[in-house]
Amino acid sequence: MIGTHGRPNPIMKGESMGDLIEIEHSETLEGVAVLHLRRPPLNIVNRQLTTELAEATRVLGRDEAVRAVVIWGGRHFSAGGDLEEFAAMSVTDIYEYGKDL
Repeated sequence: MIGTHGRPNPIMKGESMGDLIEIEHSETLEGVAVLHLRRPPLNIVNRQLTTELAEATRVLGRDEAVRAVVIWGGRHFSAGGDLEEFAAMSVTDIYEYGKDL
């Protein structure tokens, strides 16, 4: 796929960034990438979602064809953090986790 500047575009439509994030380039809005959150039903934020979202934004940040990013969750954007996961984390774990947020 060739980007808007004639260079290869590293992101392909529908590319998965793991189990919970999918990246799409909009066909109608040039330069817009859409990150689809895939953790139904409420896209609750956990370590895996945060890690995949951070990686997707790093990849998109290196893509010169991407000028804007939309994060889309479907019917429900996100209900927030996974409280059960947070309760099991140490202070150090939470600090490290927070770096990707």
